Amino acid sequence: MPWERADSIGRARVAPRVLVVEDDGPLREILCRVALGVGAQVYVAGTAAGARRASRLSAAIVDVRFDGGQGRALLGQLREVDPRLPIIAIVSPEEAAGGGELASATGARLLPCPPDLRRLQDLLREVTDVPASGAAV
Repeated sequence: MPWERADSIGRARVAPRVLVVEDDGPLREILCRVALGVGAQVYVAGTAAGARRASRLSAAIVDVRFDGGQGRALLGQLREVDPRLPIIAIVSPEEAAGGGELASATGARLLPCPPDLRRLQDLLREVTDVPASGAAV
């Protein structure tokens, strides 16, 4: 049974489901901890194929350099499956600075690597409608 919490009028609210697609183990662990910290259920994909099999997602965090550069293609594939899926793309600092093309093409929000964890936390709360609890990253 998924973790649930009561919202302000007493209805149970199912935790958002966040997909993390990152092949760097230590960074993947950090991304997962941030997502768990905002109350999300976290699903980790070790391959692009595994990421495409994920369903009923609330958001996805995708490293565009994942799996030998397959992350960029995966952004488009996730968008095809669910055009409204909020995607946070981990990109190089240069790509983030001039990333209008990637953001326009995929609708992803760009976050330079190494990611600002507070910004990631804020983005996850924003895209999954999870209110801030005051807990710091």
